[in-house]
Amino acid sequence: MSYFEFTNLITKPLSEAINEHLEPNSFKNKCLNRAGRLLLIPVSTIACGLEAIVGLGSGFLSIVSLGTSKNLFKFSRKRLSSTYHIFVHPYVNFLKTINPKAKFSGKSPNIYLIRVEKKEEPKIIGEDQKHFLLGRVVFEVAKLANALSNSKNPFLEKHIASRCVYVILGVSCVIARVADAVIAVPAVSLSILALGTWESANNLAYRTLQAPGIITDLFFCSVCVLNPGIEKT
Repeated sequence: MSYFEFTNLITKPLSEAINEHLEPNSFKNKCLNRAGRLLLIPVSTIACGLEAIVGLGSGFLSIVSLGTSKNLFKFSRKRLSSTYHIFVHPYVNFLKTINPKAKFSGKSPNIYLIRVEKKEEPKIIGEDQKHFLLGRVVFEVAKLANALSNSKNPFLEKHIASRCVYVILGVSCVIARVADAVIAVPAVSLSILALGTWESANNLAYRTLQAPGIITDLFFCSVCVLNPGIEKT
């Protein structure tokens, strides 16, 4: 599991001890592993919550300042990214408390919107897994918004069309995240009932539990409406 800078001080030492030094190959280590995972449930939740609070504060300042500061935008977005994990980390730790050998694969963050690096396209949920239908829709809208915000036509496309598409993008993200939240309920139930032995259910739960990431999505869209192209650094 990976945590963000602010939460590293709180969760990383315990998480590393569990992952590297407490492999469940003996009865004693199995007990210690489960105890560590159980402790990580509240610890990781609090850490993500604190990260999100910082992000909300800086995000508010970023919006109030009309998205004029790229550094503040990047800082806020990174802090708000903890919202993707605020339910995921407790779920993973709870499942591994039940079954330390519970497996997850393709744990790509279910992040619909990330800053485009060079000529790469915007990425959405796990590139190594099949996209959900709504995720694909968001992906296409994000591509269009990115293209318009970086257009050489500074008025019609960048300042008018791109803003309209970012509004549509925000609405699309809300719909997609609501769908994720609905799917998460049966996915988590199946994963826990199977005691973590059903890897597909584990993966589905991991992805759909990132629905609170809508906070980050809406922040991104809001700032881009105020200042199209700010994500391009």
